[in-house]
Amino acid sequence: LRLTLDARLAGEPAPTALTPQLADELAAQRRVHAASLCALASAQDESLRPWIPDEAALACMKCSRQFTMLVRRHHCRACGRVCCRVCAPAANSKPIPQLGYREPVRHCLDCFKSA
Repeated sequence: LRLTLDARLAGEPAPTALTPQLADELAAQRRVHAASLCALASAQDESLRPWIPDEAALACMKCSRQFTMLVRRHHCRACGRVCCRVCAPAANSKPIPQLGYREPVRHCLDCFKSA
């Protein structure tokens, strides 16, 4: 993810394939930041929650599955991570009234368990 963002900031094209280096970096970032992202999900102030842009996510932020036309991106409404349907299933939906979501919205597996 950082390589993709750095490339975009430098004006270079973002990598279109998930390289081993990018996969390793994504996995490392996922391990380091998963707990902090879920902790932010419980914060009352919505401005504290990061919302990852679609263009910045080449792969699921939980399992590193590369996104394609068939493997779609899904945002966890609680933490903002971009996940695949396996890591953020539609069945993992519940309201988040403190964020104004009165109807059930999609959660990643981590946020659904912790909420």
